[in-house]
Amino acid sequence: MPKERQKRTVYPDALNGELILNALVTFTTLAANEGCANTREQFDAILCAEHNDAAPDHKQITATYLEENSLRVSQKFGAHKTKMKALNTPIHLGLPRRARGVSKATVDRLKKHPNWEQFQKINAAAGRAKKAKK
Repeated sequence: MPKERQKRTVYPDALNGELILNALVTFTTLAANEGCANTREQFDAILCAEHNDAAPDHKQITATYLEENSLRVSQKFGAHKTKMKALNTPIHLGLPRRARGVSKATVDRLKKHPNWEQFQKINAAAGRAKKAKK
């Protein structure tokens, strides 16, 4: 009995590595010239605009779609970086990271953890060890 093959997922977009690299070039130059914020949300907005300019009407996307599928964007960009490196044109920059905010309430909750003081001691020792290596 032959094994049933799993069908590939078809995404409703036209993302590719070159498109993501073009958006990164635009984003990096704008951020360096202080023409935009240096955030992943701003990168998503630029990528969305460039994608929608190049994609057919039925493949239009939003910045929210890119946020939900950020792993797909990262994987496509990583594959394109590998191809560029093989062609002796390495890309050293990466995609901007998503900011996950830590609020004062989060820190207060952590400090109430029963093992917080022990963690602080271990963490301080690790910091001293790291400094000693330098």
